[in-house]
Amino acid sequence: TVSVLAQFKAVAVNTTVMGDLPSQLVECSGVDFTGGASFWTHNDGYGDNNLYKVSNTGALSRTVNVIGAVNSDWEDLTHDYSRTYMFIGDFGNNACDRTNLHIYRTPYPSTVSGTTVTAEAINFTYPDQHQFPSPWMNFDVEGFVHHNSHLFLFTKADGDAIGYTKMYMLPDVPGTYVATLVDSFYTNDRTTSADISPDGTTLILMSNSHLHLFRNFQGSNFFDGQHTQVNISGNWTQKEALSFWSNNEIYLTDEDNGDGNHLYYIDLSPWIPTVSTGISEN
Repeated sequence: TVSVLAQFKAVAVNTTVMGDLPSQLVECSGVDFTGGASFWTHNDGYGDNNLYKVSNTGALSRTVNVIGAVNSDWEDLTHDYSRTYMFIGDFGNNACDRTNLHIYRTPYPSTVSGTTVTAEAINFTYPDQHQFPSPWMNFDVEGFVHHNSHLFLFTKADGDAIGYTKMYMLPDVPGTYVATLVDSFYTNDRTTSADISPDGTTLILMSNSHLHLFRNFQGSNFFDGQHTQVNISGNWTQKEALSFWSNNEIYLTDEDNGDGNHLYYIDLSPWIPTVSTGISEN
């Protein structure tokens, strides 16, 4: 897909700091809006199998332990349209050498009254990776979404591979699969998170400094839609997690690298119409 990136470099948006993330989140890496007034989030590795529920100002209200899963490198969260299931992406792969990539499917934790949820594994490999580690470093994934009964994964390239984000597709049911390489897009940065709007009409890929919006696509052909790059204003921090709050409002988090570990709000209504153009499963 040919990018129209150069047309949008002057577009910028300001963030609003809503609060600090709780101290239990040493390195927040994924965030998922509950549909109420809170988010589920988690740590990036550290052997921490907990999901943490935080308010829209960052206050911790609940902790749920995921049984039957290992946090090797959890990187993102997503859910199905009805919030029957949560999906946890254990696919962080900075060295492009992992042979144990998983996505864990659990009951959506907001629907469970206890302190645990049990995971089932979606195990997968990439069809185009033949060396471990790979010298071509484009097999690290840190963002994914659920759409039309499938999971769509977006790579965070490194080294000489920086430029194109690849998109892979997987079934959303437990099993062992070879992912399908669907498409790629020239973002010219490194994708750290992804989300799709509640009405299924806008996909966002995030990097440390940019938001890539894709709209007016057909089906799951996200990269064939209208692309807009929005620059994130303010000091550079390591942006790690993104979630829609409404169809044109998002929250994001960053890691604590000396000036981070915050929950931020961004209003995207200048680029995403307030009135939805239609409802589709995501």
